[in-house]
Amino acid sequence: VSPGLTDTDAWQRIPANIREQMYAKAAAETPAGRVGQASDVAQAVVAVVGNSFLTGVVLPCDGGKRLT
Repeated sequence: VSPGLTDTDAWQRIPANIREQMYAKAAAETPAGRVGQASDVAQAVVAVVGNSFLTGVVLPCDGGKRLT
């Protein structure tokens, strides 16, 4: 699973105003219109792990960012 920008605690070191600007910019550039949540990535992992027929695939989980 290859996630795009995901709102997690890892970004907490960045000042809140800068982080929110970063999220807003990313959301505006993403067809989904938002940044990812940890639950989005977790659901993608569950889908990949639960499918025993998938092999050698990288699943983008980026709200469509790669399409833009």
